[in-house]
Amino acid sequence: MKTGQVGYFLSSMKVVADAQIGDTFYQEPNKIVPFPGYDRPMPVVFAGVYPEDPDDYEDLEKALKKLCLTDASVSF
Repeated sequence: MKTGQVGYFLSSMKVVADAQIGDTFYQEPNKIVPFPGYDRPMPVVFAGVYPEDPDDYEDLEKALKKLCLTDASVSF
């Protein structure tokens, strides 16, 4: 990649949630570093979500994790 181009790179992250949308990186000699000054967005809407059946907590957690993968505005 050259200056001004947009792309992606692969790293050795074990958890997809470690990647943040909007992170900007640049290349220094022999390494790639995050651009200083990037802050995670602050949530402004808070909600409580509970399953009707207490046995469904694991299913709810799986569903929320899948939602977080496709929608960067959701966190829990």
